Amino acid sequence: MPQVQTLLLGLTSLCTLYLFVRGEDVQFAHPWIALGDLPLHIGFWLNDTARWMLLLVQFIAFLVILYSQAYMAEDRDKNRYFAYLGLFVSAMSLLVVANHFLLLFLAWELVGFSSYLLIGFWWERPLAAAASRKAFLLNRVGDIGLIVALGILFSFLGDIAFSDLAEVDLSLMPHGWQVALGFALLAAVAGKSAQFPLQVWLPDAMQGPTPASALIHAATMVAAGVYLLVRVFPLFTDVVLDGMLLLGTFTALIGALSACVQTDIKKVLAYSTVSQLGMMVAAVGAGAPSVAFLHLTTHAFFKAALFLAAGTIIHGLHHVQEYHGRDVQDMRLMGGLGKLFPITRITFIAATLSITAFPFFSGFVSKEYILLAAWSGNGLAKGAFIGLLLTSLLTAYYMFRQVFMIFYGRNRLDAEAAEHSLEPISMRIPLLILGAASTGFFFAWNPFQWQTGWLFGRLTFLQTISFHHTGVLVAGLAATFLGSVWAFMQFKKSAQLTDSEVSLTSIQKTLLASFYWDAVLTGLYRKVVLPLSRSLYRFDKRVIDGIIHGLGKGPVVIAHINAWLDRWVVDGILHVGSRLIYRIGKWVGQWQRGTVSGFLVAFVCCLLMLMVWLLF
Repeated sequence: MPQVQTLLLGLTSLCTLYLFVRGEDVQFAHPWIALGDLPLHIGFWLNDTARWMLLLVQFIAFLVILYSQAYMAEDRDKNRYFAYLGLFVSAMSLLVVANHFLLLFLAWELVGFSSYLLIGFWWERPLAAAASRKAFLLNRVGDIGLIVALGILFSFLGDIAFSDLAEVDLSLMPHGWQVALGFALLAAVAGKSAQFPLQVWLPDAMQGPTPASALIHAATMVAAGVYLLVRVFPLFTDVVLDGMLLLGTFTALIGALSACVQTDIKKVLAYSTVSQLGMMVAAVGAGAPSVAFLHLTTHAFFKAALFLAAGTIIHGLHHVQEYHGRDVQDMRLMGGLGKLFPITRITFIAATLSITAFPFFSGFVSKEYILLAAWSGNGLAKGAFIGLLLTSLLTAYYMFRQVFMIFYGRNRLDAEAAEHSLEPISMRIPLLILGAASTGFFFAWNPFQWQTGWLFGRLTFLQTISFHHTGVLVAGLAATFLGSVWAFMQFKKSAQLTDSEVSLTSIQKTLLASFYWDAVLTGLYRKVVLPLSRSLYRFDKRVIDGIIHGLGKGPVVIAHINAWLDRWVVDGILHVGSRLIYRIGKWVGQWQRGTVSGFLVAFVCCLLMLMVWLLF
């Protein structure tokens, strides 16, 4: 089954590549259902943005499934894993090509459901089960915003397609409703793309298999929110864009700060995803959706490379005797793994250089464009620029800190472990491809002139990027350099300390717990949401249901009264009348014996009675 799925997805990726190279828009719409007088359509739209996004999703999914064949080879439920993975990729592909909001909403929910299945794949583990529930519930909170947005859109604009948004007359909608629409869409994105205050589910989503985490974090679920912002950008007012800019910058900053002290190899990358998604949202808020989409592209490659490299290390250490019974994801137990994982080290470092925006790597151009977009904005954007620049510095610090902790320093593995092959060929191929895609040369021979590369030439959407500012470029490079040097100095200092000398400060504990926001949300759930839900349940049970049951019992009582009246009054009158007529008829019948003498007697009696009546 995995081999067939890999083959089919590879063929699908080739077909999508053909559509992308061909460069023709494909649009389809058909009436689906009616909501009152409002007809709703099912439609698809493949423009240059959707074609590239679809190719990105399917290509990375192909590499992840190829990688998973070795990673999940010994898992007894691997067929279920590949089934979930196929559902996930199908749902995300449907979301990418959807041209109408209702179809997007259905795909949006299906993506959330399939991610719930993947995160909780090892459901027998309490942490995995809890993480899948948290992801599902927090995404449902965000989905309330999408439902509200759909209601506003259908009420004022009807069933509009994404392809028609550029020509939509927003004056048909009051300004207040425009703002409400924008913030409702932003709430939906906050749930799906892990923005504050709903970001806490994403670090826990690492409880699923690592290849699934790579797919979730790189180009599918969490990218869906940013992709939606790019699609519906014409609907946002200046007020919403300012709020989006602040939200994205704040999320990027707290994600980077939290990543600086994490010791779990996957948690560092998870908080890094939160931070990078915040930068994408901030780019949209700065009025540059094309820049956000460019960073989404580069992030898909280097983040998939980082997660799959982390998966190779975790998978390899599971086979090392010294690590049996210990946490194989704890970076404090690693060190000097470069010799045991040579391909992994090369890939991880290439992806690290990309995410930290080193020149000649893909993340350099996209992240510099984000900084330039913020700097080119108003006073609020200038303040966001400072936050994003600090995020870049922290990104360089925590990523190089991770590189040093994993691949350099003292090797804590025994000699026997080095004899084992820890990088199967089906893992090496995806790592090498994603590592190469993390370099700037993958997109253009001259990484400083991306406009001359094949990607800008194919995506007209990206050709609108035209920022130039030497000072911002120098500031971004300085932040990257300072962050990497800081990590190196910190690594040298910690390498000289023993385990007993290492202790966490209160600030580090706060960052390790991600500002205790998870505890805040948990307390809010237990002390506010849960009691409120129980109160609403009792109100529904006793009041609402009581009224409904009372209204339901009223007609029953009236029916019983009506039946009693019908039985004892109406039927009684009819029965009494019929019996009276019967008695009279029977009494009169006694006088009708059928003889002539009887008729004469009756005639004489009647004649005498007539005479008496006439005389008196």
